[in-house]
Amino acid sequence: MPAKPDPSVEDEGWEEHGGVSAHAWRSQAQADAVQEKVGPYLDKHRLAMAGRWLDWDGDDATFVVAFTEDVDRHRAALEPLGARVVFRRHPESQLEAIAEELFAVAEEVNGVVALATWADPIQGKAFVEAVTQEPDRLRAELAAKYGELAELVWLGPDESVSRTVAFDAYVIDDDDRTLTVGWNGGAPEPEPLVIEESSDSIVVTASELTPVGAVPAYGMRRTATARLELPLAGRSVIDASTGRAIARGHVAHWHEQGTEFTERNEPVLQDAIDLVTKGADADALKLFAELAASRPEVFDDPVVARKRRLAELRLKRTAGP
Repeated sequence: MPAKPDPSVEDEGWEEHGGVSAHAWRSQAQADAVQEKVGPYLDKHRLAMAGRWLDWDGDDATFVVAFTEDVDRHRAALEPLGARVVFRRHPESQLEAIAEELFAVAEEVNGVVALATWADPIQGKAFVEAVTQEPDRLRAELAAKYGELAELVWLGPDESVSRTVAFDAYVIDDDDRTLTVGWNGGAPEPEPLVIEESSDSIVVTASELTPVGAVPAYGMRRTATARLELPLAGRSVIDASTGRAIARGHVAHWHEQGTEFTERNEPVLQDAIDLVTKGADADALKLFAELAASRPEVFDDPVVARKRRLAELRLKRTAGP
């Protein structure tokens, strides 16, 4: 069996690695070292290779190599070095060649828009992601040409889909009827707001038109505006996607690789972070709590969450017994 990292070493500093345990990082480093060590052997037997990958079992990573022939011989050579050797029927080069063809083959079928192709040595086949009104027709074309070696990942009949989003902010113009909500997104086209008004609340549904197959993006600020039938007049603004009341005047955005804020009409959250971490300011911590209720996704950021915990500890020490 391939060697594993020493489990007796205490895992520390997971927050500094995006929530991944220190054990997992050490395990991946060891698997990467195994891959480098067996590289010259793999170069000599490339034609018989069916693929290579990291296999994860919890926080333990193992470097795996697949061959189409002489598996016992390759296993005897590589497993003492820490690699796991498995059998696959089709060479990696064959799967990669099919993946390169799949774009053109798929789009020869009328109405198909192919978005991505790739070879998967673990499953032993090539895949194509596509939008089409007739997925069964495309599957039949792929089966006729490649048999079990090609598979369709059907993304639906339309190139774009409507996706409801949770907004984190709203502002109301001086006329008390023009409402604008904002969220952190990336889709190219926010859709019109859907608004349901009652005597005590405004329920707002925000959505954006997202290309199918796209990874949701969160690096751009998006807004949408609608005119209310009646003045807001102090009624609550409710995000329909979460059921939460949204605080007025907090116009903010959040990035995955850190937290940046801009605020309107109230102290900035970044200032609150600085205050609670440097001066243990009770008012700033109160602002933290208020914003946590309306914008919990901010506090999913481990950097902000850690600073908040530090602030709470410092406030307790300041208050004394």
